Amino acid sequence: MESWLKATGALGLDDLELADFPVTGRGVRTLRRFKQGERILTIPCGSLWTVEQAYADSLLGPVLRSAQPPLSVEDTLATYILFVRSRESGYEGLRSHVAALPESYSSSIFFAEDELEVCAGASLYNITKQLERQIEDDYKELYVRVLGQHRDFFPLEKFTIEDVGVVCA
Repeated sequence: MESWLKATGALGLDDLELADFPVTGRGVRTLRRFKQGERILTIPCGSLWTVEQAYADSLLGPVLRSAQPPLSVEDTLATYILFVRSRESGYEGLRSHVAALPESYSSSIFFAEDELEVCAGASLYNITKQLERQIEDDYKELYVRVLGQHRDFFPLEKFTIEDVGVVCA
């Protein structure tokens, strides 16, 4: 991710490092003291995933605009990321960002079923099951409203519930 950010023109990365914190988990740590008001990190706007970018895309934009009612911000961005990930050409800068994203996460939503069963009876288990149902419901709605209607843009083998779940969770 760091090399991708540097390639896009991000500034300040040499003063930061990724770290695992005992209480809060993964995050970013500074390598030096900063003065109050001093910029720590600058990321060019063109490197960000935005709804405006998605709607401005010459291929995806018309599809997104046809969804009624309009997709939520989360669904729009998830669709945009999955759309870019599915492209075999074009979108080089964005595809390189998607390629730099983590392939796995430590969140309980990514536990295998037998791993989650260890938590049966705990609130983590119930919350995870609820989130799994929500992701499934969101996927079904996204399929009906967008993915299933535009299969030329959304090949189903690249737009499974697992793909959507990774992006949305």
